[in-house]
Amino acid sequence: MTRGTRAALAAAAGLAVAAGLFATAGPGAALPLRDAAAVPPSFTVSGSGFGHGVGMTQYGALGQARAGRSAADIVRYYYTGASVAAVNDAVNLRVSIAHAVSSVVLAGEAVEAGGGGVLVQPTAGGATALPATAGVAVTLTVGSSPAGPVVTASLPGAPAPAPAPSAGPEPSASPTSVSAPKLAVTWQGTRDLAGPASVLNLASPAAGESLADSKRHRYRWGTVEVSVVGGRLEVVNVVRIHDEYLRGLGEMPSSWPADALQAQVIASRSYALNAYNAGVKGSCACHLDDGTSSQVFLGWSKENEPTYGARWVAAVSATQPDAGTGLALTSGGRVVPGYFSSSSGGRTENNEDVWGGSPLSYLRSLPDPWSADPAVNPSFARWTRTPTQAAVASAFGLPDVASVVVGGRTAGGTPLQVTATSSSGTTAVVSGFTLRSRLGLPSAWVAAVEPPAGWVATPAPGTVPLPPVNAVYTTPSAAHLVNGRQWRTRCEPYAGARSIRCFTDIVATTVTKTGSRYVTGNGWVFNNLTYRDLDGPAWTGNVLATPGEHLSGGRRWRTTCTTATAWRTCRSDIWATVISRRASARGYTYVTYGTWQFNNMVWLYRGA
Repeated sequence: MTRGTRAALAAAAGLAVAAGLFATAGPGAALPLRDAAAVPPSFTVSGSGFGHGVGMTQYGALGQARAGRSAADIVRYYYTGASVAAVNDAVNLRVSIAHAVSSVVLAGEAVEAGGGGVLVQPTAGGATALPATAGVAVTLTVGSSPAGPVVTASLPGAPAPAPAPSAGPEPSASPTSVSAPKLAVTWQGTRDLAGPASVLNLASPAAGESLADSKRHRYRWGTVEVSVVGGRLEVVNVVRIHDEYLRGLGEMPSSWPADALQAQVIASRSYALNAYNAGVKGSCACHLDDGTSSQVFLGWSKENEPTYGARWVAAVSATQPDAGTGLALTSGGRVVPGYFSSSSGGRTENNEDVWGGSPLSYLRSLPDPWSADPAVNPSFARWTRTPTQAAVASAFGLPDVASVVVGGRTAGGTPLQVTATSSSGTTAVVSGFTLRSRLGLPSAWVAAVEPPAGWVATPAPGTVPLPPVNAVYTTPSAAHLVNGRQWRTRCEPYAGARSIRCFTDIVATTVTKTGSRYVTGNGWVFNNLTYRDLDGPAWTGNVLATPGEHLSGGRRWRTTCTTATAWRTCRSDIWATVISRRASARGYTYVTYGTWQFNNMVWLYRGA
């Protein structure tokens, strides 16, 4: 099913809601439970994009860079009205690299001959430093002292340290351990400790890491500070944004075009400066962390990538006008956060639709066709997931789910209402954002939630028989050929044991308007939504089942019904604006006009 078809289907479902289609057997009445076989064993969730979709999309940057746009062009496109300006970025950023852990192990590694030396010492001075040569592991744990918790660093084979005195003589000149409320770790080849180039390797044994396999936690620049927060260790890499932090960001493949990389650097520098300006967070003694909740910080592993690491470092350098400034996003004279995500569903989101709060002028929804282009974004331009019945029921807080309808959408295309109906007729509504969180979806751009292909609901014995008319609307099939037209139909249980509904698409030529241009296409288009229900009284007053003209939801409807004693068939049309194409000697002319358009056909079973 194409995205256009799904959008049309969702719109039709929205009209059905407005028309009052989703009714029970009467006020306060509950429809009987369906046979368990009528509930799908799983669902197919289809969607687009990856991430929150606010601000720049990385695959959008890739697509624009391939088209020849500069880094400045790319970021100005995604951050509406923002400027790209040189700002002071020679400030120290505190990045959490191990949060609330019981212990860490670290060791120096030589990048140049003779390097790898490490020094551990209290940040406040007053104690002898603990030196370690390359490859020698230092273990840090939480200790105690008369003044409160301390961080204790120990060399291999060191005896358990005695509680640190609140005052007293200096420790020996060659200690095997050192304790203080906060310890600073420096290593050779940095601005804080002279010597040959080195990196610091760090691991958290409690997380199952060892120094041998912890390739992510390798740091070339800055210092590491270790303190106790809430009885656990907080480990922070203190790095200068300008030439230390940005080199270690792992947010974009270094093999991508230079302008895409530079756009990422500008956005990331802006994000980091905004975090710095917001101040240190007490929960982690940091400005931000090293994971996806902030920005992925890989340290040495990023700039030391084989083949491509140098390209990322070059992109950072290209956005540095001088030794103390870097290019960042500004609006209203201040640096603004460069929010970004992997890709959207074809259009980015307004900030308030995703996170709430006031609308921000530089985070407006705008077209992002590169994210939805499989040639640019092969993995997430289109995606499907197949959660189990139990997972979907849990996501909606229902005992089971018989069907799901995707409703209205944000400016960026995320569903505002996804409605699930249980086998008993109970409904529950969540947003696309909530559904993403509860089902672990790549993004909130959900196009449809459908039973698995080929699954057909079987009514419980003695309930609703199939109507003996219009087989194209009621016979589930991948495709029918009727009157030279190609159709496809899917049926599912609806609102309990006494109802079924069928979705039908037809292959048709469509006309869409993009700006001032009209474009024709050919594909599956939603055509019909059929309901079969034993409970005739439930439809009383419904625009789809009551003869005559009606005004519902601000729209004009007209309905005609047969007088059959068993199956009563009702056809409904809605007054709509359509686009007509007319050929002329000079080409095609497109004309809009109002007309009655077929909307729906309903079968009501009164009982034989």
